[in-house]
Amino acid sequence: MQRVQNGTIIINVYNVNGEPASTAPGVVYGLLVNATNMHVVAMAYMNNNSQLIFSNVPAGTYTLYIYHYPTLASTRPSTGVT
Repeated sequence: MQRVQNGTIIINVYNVNGEPASTAPGVVYGLLVNATNMHVVAMAYMNNNSQLIFSNVPAGTYTLYIYHYPTLASTRPSTGVT
């Protein structure tokens, strides 16, 4: 019997304008969830290349969830200084 090795999954993340997500202020992270039992298998934060890299992922079927939390500065209305 041959043992299946764990793999690496690389997800490239883009914003709605087709630009790399790293251009938007804030934190982006992803969760891989087992599609059968809904357990979180892996979590990754986006790197500077707009990638989520999940390592040592066992063979299976997963659902990917991506979350973005804007920084405080990007959620405040801008005010003019005169």
